[in-house]
Amino acid sequence: MISTNYNFMNDFYEYKWILEELSIIEERFIIESDYNAVLINSYTILEKYFKNILGLENSKLGLGKLVGELKEYFRSRLDKRIDYRISNLLDYIVYERNARVHGDNNNYLDTIAPSFNQCITILKHLKSIFSYFIFELEKKDVESKPFDEEIYFEKSNKGRLNYDNVKEFDDPQIDILKVSVGNLVLDKNKFFIIPPYQRDYRWTIDECSELLKQIIDKMNSNELVYFGSIACKYTNVPNDRDKFEIKLIDGQQRITTSLILFKALFDVMKRKELEENNINFEMPDDLLWLFDYKDNGVYSEKRINEKYQNYTTDRKSTTEGISIILRGYNNRASYDEEIRIKLSKNQVYDNYMYFYNELKSESLEDLEKLYKFYYNKFIFSCITFDSNDNNNEMEIFENLNSKGKDLDTFDMIKNYIFNTVEINLFRSKSKEFVMEFSKYFRLSTTKTDLIGDEANKKYEEFLYNYITYLNATKSIKKDALKFKIQKNKRSLLKGFKSFYDQHNIDEEEYYKLCSELGRYFYIYKTLRVDKVGMYMNSASEFSEFGDIFKNISHKDFTVLVFYLVDVYSDKAWNKDEKKISFYNKEYLREALFEIEKWSSLLVQTRGTGQSFKETIFVRLINYLKSYQYSNDFKSNLPKLMRNWFAGKSPISNKSILEYLIPNDHKLPTYDEIINSFKNNKVQNNALSLVFLTRIEKYWINSETKADQSVIYKKMTVEHIMPQKLTDEWKNMLTNGKKWDSKFEDKYNECLDKIGNYLLLDSPNNSELKNISFYKKKQNYSNTFSRLAKIPFNINDENLITIDSFTFNDIDNRSAKLAQILLEDVYEIKRN
Repeated sequence: MISTNYNFMNDFYEYKWILEELSIIEERFIIESDYNAVLINSYTILEKYFKNILGLENSKLGLGKLVGELKEYFRSRLDKRIDYRISNLLDYIVYERNARVHGDNNNYLDTIAPSFNQCITILKHLKSIFSYFIFELEKKDVESKPFDEEIYFEKSNKGRLNYDNVKEFDDPQIDILKVSVGNLVLDKNKFFIIPPYQRDYRWTIDECSELLKQIIDKMNSNELVYFGSIACKYTNVPNDRDKFEIKLIDGQQRITTSLILFKALFDVMKRKELEENNINFEMPDDLLWLFDYKDNGVYSEKRINEKYQNYTTDRKSTTEGISIILRGYNNRASYDEEIRIKLSKNQVYDNYMYFYNELKSESLEDLEKLYKFYYNKFIFSCITFDSNDNNNEMEIFENLNSKGKDLDTFDMIKNYIFNTVEINLFRSKSKEFVMEFSKYFRLSTTKTDLIGDEANKKYEEFLYNYITYLNATKSIKKDALKFKIQKNKRSLLKGFKSFYDQHNIDEEEYYKLCSELGRYFYIYKTLRVDKVGMYMNSASEFSEFGDIFKNISHKDFTVLVFYLVDVYSDKAWNKDEKKISFYNKEYLREALFEIEKWSSLLVQTRGTGQSFKETIFVRLINYLKSYQYSNDFKSNLPKLMRNWFAGKSPISNKSILEYLIPNDHKLPTYDEIINSFKNNKVQNNALSLVFLTRIEKYWINSETKADQSVIYKKMTVEHIMPQKLTDEWKNMLTNGKKWDSKFEDKYNECLDKIGNYLLLDSPNNSELKNISFYKKKQNYSNTFSRLAKIPFNINDENLITIDSFTFNDIDNRSAKLAQILLEDVYEIKRN
């Protein structure tokens, strides 16, 4: 034999044939590199061995059925159960064989060979299985040395280099193991301690739904699923060398969630077993051991509290939740009532109920399959540190959670898109595919290149808007997007996958996907990133709307702009020139203007805290979609928006009710808006520029009906009454009276009203500061300030013709400018 791993069988003559078969397996594995033979022959040996035990030499039963018969044999003849660890090892071999080998009567039609390391795992399992059954059936002690896997690396040319490299860095202080979720979490000899420096249990239904979806999607495959790494310290339990306390330095979220999922599976399978009266079903021993434990005939939390000890800051909530949720019960209705009352605001409870409700629609057969897949195929890389004081746990925790940098959100999306391509196609054309993707998604602008966190924030903002837009306009599988889209990496990736759940796409589909994403990124970049360089450029297709885009840039309206651009371009897109062709531009401009009018006046009247949540835009889009098949939809769309913003939408059917604008977002009334300008300051500088530029442009063109604008080198807002008052200014404002607190209050009230504002070029503005009003109005006249010439009092006087400027003048001018803005610019009339 190549190894001495099975030499213990030499002491048992009746096992000689097994030893010979194992020798053949090792030779085919190492000498011939026949990895299929390791799996197939191992399966065949176990079949023959179990048939001999059961006296079923002529039976055609497969290994899976034979294992079931063997369990019954142990119960009826030996009055005991097969050890759960051995049962799991047998399940692993059965699962691997059935998933990888297809055929009948040993005529294998198709096989998927296991890896080199998986072959070693199978050989290791065989040793454990045979030593166990020799001990149980022959009633003889087995002198069994630790399994030597090094020999296979040493004898194999394939593995020697890797093994030598690993051995060079081998250190007993740190070890790295590969272990399945089930073998770690449900092992009777492993007990978990969550130290106080760990984060509290934070997994929500979002993370749980991702996990469950991944299990269900993959459980009919033979694919191993990497479940991340955990870091821990192993310590022997005093007085019991076979048991270990595992102090989780990092990884409690997945361990805790796995316990919750296993309990939900146990409870649902228990329910299904009774409902279906399935006498062939056998509940896994490891689930019974933990979740069906009774103390003096009563379901108890004792074993659970030994299994899982939590010392985090939220330990009471998590520990209480785990103790109650993982405990067994006699009556489901009573149990539901108990956990609902005791754990109504507990994350453990929420996640358990999610798993339970999702799983209860599955068949018992599928539940068992799901359990075995999660148990065996979800793999941790387990980094273990020795239990002495050489390793500082807190330092390890800090290094694991703070060193390095995670992939940015857009990188994760990019990698996901690459992974949707058929693997061999991507390998052969990876360079071209990467270049194709990259050409659409550069954040360079006319002034600067955004990099690092600044760039990532923009990419995330784009993704958030894009997924929100898809959610409003595209149909996906029912319940595919059950969660609220949030501005974080996990939520954005999950949302993106919901709409692009594709696999093995071809080259044409990949280029189409890149182009589609690139089109919307181009719109976003124009609107939110490179404003001056893109939509203010006369060569840009967006230049005609540049003034509006600039005026709505104080808030993010990307979702609505996506929709309007799609409507008025019919989604036309020249991907080579990166150009969008518009139809009916005048209607698009009117629609965008309605957004400016509504948003600006709403913020001015209700305050800067006014939130334009994306749900509002989704409502509007869904409302407009109800009219999209009418013949005059595009020409009527601006009017539909105007009525919707004002809360005056006609209700053609009840289904539209859910899409109407909420009351707190309706456009304020004429009087509300006028009063906000007369009595309050302009909410911020961005709105000041919006209102003043609109009024100025209207006044310039009111006589000629032309479309002229004032060109500024650098437009700034001028305070007519200055921000720092001189004695001369105070004397004018009070008409010679003493300046006191009342005048100070009035000054603060009027300083940022629209009536105290002008637009000037920055150099002119800096020259004026707090000079006298007389000198200021001379400057206004010399610089041809259009806003200064708007009459505002009962004598039709303007800033240039009056002799003094008082608080009353500010109030009167505010009222006049507001009237022009509402009635002439935005065409809002008093009802």
